[in-house]
Amino acid sequence: VLTGVGFGLHALPASVPWAMVAVAVWTLGEMAQSPVAPSVVADLAPPELRGSYQGAYHMMWGLASSVAPALGGAMLGHVGATALWAGCFCVGLAAAGWHLTIAGARRRRVETLRLERPEMSASLD
Repeated sequence: VLTGVGFGLHALPASVPWAMVAVAVWTLGEMAQSPVAPSVVADLAPPELRGSYQGAYHMMWGLASSVAPALGGAMLGHVGATALWAGCFCVGLAAAGWHLTIAGARRRRVETLRLERPEMSASLD
């Protein structure tokens, strides 16, 4: 939510202080997400495939980090800054909504894994 809101703040009238606030907000969102996402991947992966799952997760993150600036720049040229950042806001909120929607199922899956594989319990806490 913070990342999406921070991106959305860039759609508002531009000023250096406002841009600093926007960057601070989405940075807080990234700081909250960064340690959690890989641990969710590890929690949900079968133990023997954790490395493969982590590799795939980080490969996609790297790919997105490479492709997004080019796509964002192209969109900026075609639709303008306000539409670009408003779009980022909408995508961010949709992603947050999706994660909130599946959070219960994800928790239940981790609990099931704890019951099925007691030896994993310590690594899932």
